[in-house]
Amino acid sequence: MILVKKENIEKLRQILFLALFTFPVMPIKFINIFFICFAVLTLFFYWKEKPKFNFSVFKMYALFILPFVPYLIEFLLYSNNQVIRFELEKKLLFFVAPVIFYLSACLSPKLEIKHAVNCFISSVAILSFITVLNLLFWGNVFSEATYQNGAFEFRKSFEEMSGQHPIYYGLFSTTASLWIIYYFDKYSKNLKWLLGVSLFFMLLLNVVIASKMPLIILILGLIWVAYKKIDNKKKLALIYLSSLVLIIGTSLVIPSLRNRLLEIPNYFYNQNPNNTLIERSIIFKCSQSIFIQDFLTGIGARNTQGLIDYCYIWIKFYKGLNAHFNSHNQFLTLGINYGIGVIILFLGLLTMLYRKIKNFPIGFIFLCSSVLVMFTESILERQMGIYYFLFFGLLFLLPFQNKYTTNANTTKAK
Repeated sequence: MILVKKENIEKLRQILFLALFTFPVMPIKFINIFFICFAVLTLFFYWKEKPKFNFSVFKMYALFILPFVPYLIEFLLYSNNQVIRFELEKKLLFFVAPVIFYLSACLSPKLEIKHAVNCFISSVAILSFITVLNLLFWGNVFSEATYQNGAFEFRKSFEEMSGQHPIYYGLFSTTASLWIIYYFDKYSKNLKWLLGVSLFFMLLLNVVIASKMPLIILILGLIWVAYKKIDNKKKLALIYLSSLVLIIGTSLVIPSLRNRLLEIPNYFYNQNPNNTLIERSIIFKCSQSIFIQDFLTGIGARNTQGLIDYCYIWIKFYKGLNAHFNSHNQFLTLGINYGIGVIILFLGLLTMLYRKIKNFPIGFIFLCSSVLVMFTESILERQMGIYYFLFFGLLFLLPFQNKYTTNANTTKAK
């Protein structure tokens, strides 16, 4: 009876683990509850089983913690400051999740990466399908005005109906699409139909939203996938040429994508204040100047937005002031907050991940997508971005922990 109960609890722990990867479609508070329950059960089983704690393996997980320790230090020094309290709340998961994932990786049975990836793909597909239906029924998707000014009205309707910021949906959709395409030939015939329909909705919504960096990642990813999967050079060249024609044709047909592309020549020849490229250029210059002034130690997360806003006032960029735009660059955000040393620590974390998963296609696609989007978005300043980077980053360390445990057990048995 006790064994049955233990097995049921263990299954619950695994279900909660998989539930973490439904974050694209689940409310944030649900994901937080799933994680708390998963953490409690993991600690319980670790206490019961008492597996050996190996620091040489744990230090890989600990690298996720180090770049964010300054947030904790600043909070301890300025605990009454509301800004740093809010910043630490967003980063708390970085202090807990690496420990929980490591302890969980030490337990048996081992957690399956493929099931977590499939949960994520399914969540993005469900979100895409529901959002497309809502937009068709409730959104003015066939009006030209909806797609003006970088498809502002359409993006606004999308965010209201999906509950996701376009840049995060674009990132999730792009990653899930590339995973499906890379392993499409491995799926069964019946599943291919379902995945094909899901892929269609994800790509359609991604293109219509026209978030710049996710689309760039998607194009680069498709080029890479074709290169890895197709050995025939003539066939590969034909696919590249066909894709180029398709991209050009799509750009002419879809208003939001066409308006996005027209921003490029307008950036050089027609300085329209509504051009998002000009806005990003202003944001980058302000953030860069603030970083350079205190690049050794930074100015503290509690002061960052105030100084960026002051720069917006000085150059009369009132849209940025009213919206309180952050640096839109994760590396600059960390550097402005705490200096070049924290950037180096974060780059060390990314380097470790690259060395571990460079030959693992799913992990490689995730890491490249994350790094590229960090050049145009501070994705770790929102909970969804933290879930994406932290959960998958830790997930892709599991094979190496499992491999170590398997080898250790084999050696011990001998």
